[in-house]
Amino acid sequence: MLLGVLVGVVLCGLRIKDLRLVDHQDRELLLHGGCVVYKVPPYFPITDSFDYKLSFTDRDIEIYKELGMNAVRLGAM
Repeated sequence: MLLGVLVGVVLCGLRIKDLRLVDHQDRELLLHGGCVVYKVPPYFPITDSFDYKLSFTDRDIEIYKELGMNAVRLGAM
């Protein structure tokens, strides 16, 4: 899992410096967000209708934006 994160960081032009994500100008990237993980079958969220606990739809993304969030940690089982 950590390897996937590191590959994603490198591909988007970021690097890890002193346990921080930084860009090519040493500016620190601050992430504010939530977690989308479904740990029971069928292991993926509802995508065709909004449900505050079980979905991940365009409405969920709108709510994240309204709250000032800029990141989502997607879990995979």
